[in-house]
This record gives sequence, structure tokens and C-alpha cells, in this order.
Amino acid sequence: MIQFRFIENGLLKGQHWIYTTHEDMDISLIENEMTNSGIDVKGL
Repeated sequence: MIQFRFIENGLLKGQHWIYTTHEDMDISLIENEMTNSGIDVKGL
């Protein structure tokens, strides 16, 4: 949750981000976590 808050703060400042993960991770789980943390993943 802390990492997503850090990312969200950067996005609000106009910074660009790349989020990397393992090949076998389910991207929808990460998107849901980001959404639950307040990050608009569909609007980016």
C-alpha cells in the first residue's frame, strides 16, 4: 500500500512511472490493488 501511495503522489505531480512485476503475476490483481489505493489505472 505504501508503494502505491508513493506512485500516486508522483502521478499527481505529473511524474511518469513504470511498475514492474514477475512474469507469472496476474495483472488484474495489481490493477485492483492500485484502484483500491486511489490510482486511476484505466485513465492513465
